[in-house]
Amino acid sequence: MKRSILFLLLCSMMVSCTSRLDNKRPGKDPIENLIQFLDKQEEKDVAKCERYDGDSISTKASYYSINIAKGALHQEGAIEAGDSCLRAFRWGCSMARQCYHKENHVLDKDSIVYALALDLLEGERLELYGKDSYHAIFRAARAATLHYEGDKEHTFMFVEHVVREERGKAEPYDERPIDDFIKRTVETTDSVKAYNTSYEFTAEDYKGNPSLVSESYYDEECTLYSKSKGRLYVIPVSKAKSVFESMKFMARNEYIGLHPNQEFVVLQNPSAITVCRKDKEDYPYSTKRPYRHKSIRGYMNKADGHFYILVLDETIGAFALPWEWYKVLSIKDHKVEYIPEFRS
Repeated sequence: MKRSILFLLLCSMMVSCTSRLDNKRPGKDPIENLIQFLDKQEEKDVAKCERYDGDSISTKASYYSINIAKGALHQEGAIEAGDSCLRAFRWGCSMARQCYHKENHVLDKDSIVYALALDLLEGERLELYGKDSYHAIFRAARAATLHYEGDKEHTFMFVEHVVREERGKAEPYDERPIDDFIKRTVETTDSVKAYNTSYEFTAEDYKGNPSLVSESYYDEECTLYSKSKGRLYVIPVSKAKSVFESMKFMARNEYIGLHPNQEFVVLQNPSAITVCRKDKEDYPYSTKRPYRHKSIRGYMNKADGHFYILVLDETIGAFALPWEWYKVLSIKDHKVEYIPEFRS
């Protein structure tokens, strides 16, 4: 069954030209200007995340989302961003190499989809896929999409900006930067707490307790049995931010910067980062042999100030993680054991 890496965060919004975002000046790229504008907005107004895929053609995808409840207070920044998005895509549609645009306005409910092909990848033909009432995207060197849903009570917008670049022959994923990062962190950071983790899920957990399971992928036999082993590290408050920055640097330098043609995935938002091996979409998890991840997840918990790192070593069967994995040491027989900081 096809798999996909679950995005750590979805994003949406609406947008119009202001003095800070000038999309109509001749020679300007309205989508590029929009992305620069959105990157500068506060997280409370515009939720942001990024995904990097290493391969023979590397991909950087940026996602932005805005939610606006009509009549709610302190939404000026979100409203301004939303207006700017709409204006940028309307103007960008006339400048793009190809533009797909669809609107539906029925019974006070509005739906708008834009998909723009902005640049070509040499030797590749433009292709529009995923075309429906919710989403559409071009296969191109650079593409952007906007999805808007609105009614009398609520507005939701989601912007996606994708840049693809040819990198030469793909190389296997190298797990050594993760090992080196963990070794440095454990050896040089005082008061790091380390725990072994074991997550064992059954079909009953998947079907009867969905709040327990996140990031779930089926196995090849659809048994929905899953057992993953790894290690959880808790970084003290005094070192949490510096270790988070060090982990982001490791991802930027060792993977995205120096080895963009390795088969990796990096997911990042302001509070979390994941580095893992990139698998083919139809790769099946097996009940007969362990899948060796060498994946690493980091989460900055604003509530307690600690930075949590989960290193997964292997999974047998379907793959799943607990919700709020940074709290959990083990799951077995439908029971959850929390780390000491979160035990009641």
